[in-house]
Amino acid sequence: MSGFMTVRRLGGGILAIAGVAGIAVGILSSTTSYLVLGALALWLLVFGGIASLLQRAGLLIRMIAATRADLEGLALGQQRLSGELRERMTVVEQAHRRAIGLAQDETVRLRKDMKRSLAGIEGYFATLADDQAGAATIQTANQLSIISMLVDATSNQRRMEDETRRGLMEHSGLAMRVFRDIHSELETRQGSMDDAVKHLGRQSSEIGELKSVIESIDRKLSDAGNSLRHIEATHYGVDTANKSLAELQAAYEADKKKLLALTRDEKMLRSISRRGMQWLKYETVREVEAVLQLRQMLQVESQTPLLGGWAMDPESVYGLVQLLTERRPQRVVELGSGASTVWVAMALRRCGTGKIISYDHLPEYAEQTRQALRRAGLEDWAEVRHAPLAEVAVGTETYIWYSIEDVAGDAPIEVLMVDGPPASTGALARYPAVPRFFEALGDQSLVIVDDATRSDEKQMLERWGNEFPRLRPVDNLGTRTVVLALESKPAAAVLADS
Repeated sequence: MSGFMTVRRLGGGILAIAGVAGIAVGILSSTTSYLVLGALALWLLVFGGIASLLQRAGLLIRMIAATRADLEGLALGQQRLSGELRERMTVVEQAHRRAIGLAQDETVRLRKDMKRSLAGIEGYFATLADDQAGAATIQTANQLSIISMLVDATSNQRRMEDETRRGLMEHSGLAMRVFRDIHSELETRQGSMDDAVKHLGRQSSEIGELKSVIESIDRKLSDAGNSLRHIEATHYGVDTANKSLAELQAAYEADKKKLLALTRDEKMLRSISRRGMQWLKYETVREVEAVLQLRQMLQVESQTPLLGGWAMDPESVYGLVQLLTERRPQRVVELGSGASTVWVAMALRRCGTGKIISYDHLPEYAEQTRQALRRAGLEDWAEVRHAPLAEVAVGTETYIWYSIEDVAGDAPIEVLMVDGPPASTGALARYPAVPRFFEALGDQSLVIVDDATRSDEKQMLERWGNEFPRLRPVDNLGTRTVVLALESKPAAAVLADS
């Protein structure tokens, strides 16, 4: 592309010199023909300049229109993003308010439930205390009364037995009367004892009632424990609600900070996008110009395969076609078929000599390239071979590379294009190319390496330079393709080989 621009500038300079010289000669010699030729040359120069300016103006207008459309799309996208962020903030604020309101209502309700539960528990404890005090009083009084009656009955019985013994000793008759009196008294005392027993029965029933009261108190205590557990659960619910509120508040604050950061970075984003669009437009124009010059150089009128992406970029292919046109090689070997295969075949057809042999590890891609060659009528200038990937030993190392059995059959190779296998095959996937084909390369042969800006390819080129000192970089094709040239053997080395 730079060579084309140089030729155009050189042609314009020659027209300018010719026009001025013709007019000068015509004036000095008073010859009308020289004046007409000089004026014609200057007119062609002016016309060419005007046409170039119009072409560049049209290109600039299209670039400006495309840039304006991109900027408008970017502005619409930013407006849409700001609107979405505002809607999201509104939704978050509404949800936050609703959550706070619900939590507050739930807190008020829980507090009321807690107050009612506490009041009920206080009532239970008051009733329990009263019941316990009454039961203790009744039980104590009854026990004292029973004990007192039993003590009195026992004392009376012993006193009567003593008197009976004494009476029997003094007077037997009197003893009989006394015995009857004692018997009567004993019967009376027996009735009193029966009354005491009945009273004890009543006390027993009262004790049973006290047991029922105690069981009721136990039930009330169990209910009080359940109420306390409910209160604890209520406290846990309040804590959970508070945690949820805190999380919502934190999310709200985080979204707010993101929105503020996006607003602050808006100018920076616009600047970055503007620079990126300018670079993209520049590269696009360069690639379009390269494709147009390729089609003009090779006189192509039909549809051509697309360049860029996985294929070589248009600027690199343009430089490669120029290189092939200058060197007119007889044998070109390519690792990794595709669009570049078709363009190289068209260049060889333009030169009228040479053939490209392209290897591909995927049969479907190889067939696609064959079909593209057939559509362009390039079967005589290119051959696509299927070479599946397999383990290949290079020195003490093993790589996954093309299974090419007869490397020497491609000799002598004047141009070796390294554009495969893909990097996903493994580390230094393309390294075996030069070790495997080195003996098939002739003096001054070229090695074209695509994707040379990647880390694996940089390491590969460094290893090649150390292991094959005669292979040196000589040029770049575009921004990512490197040209290596194999220097001729020194005379002493040639004599040693012979």
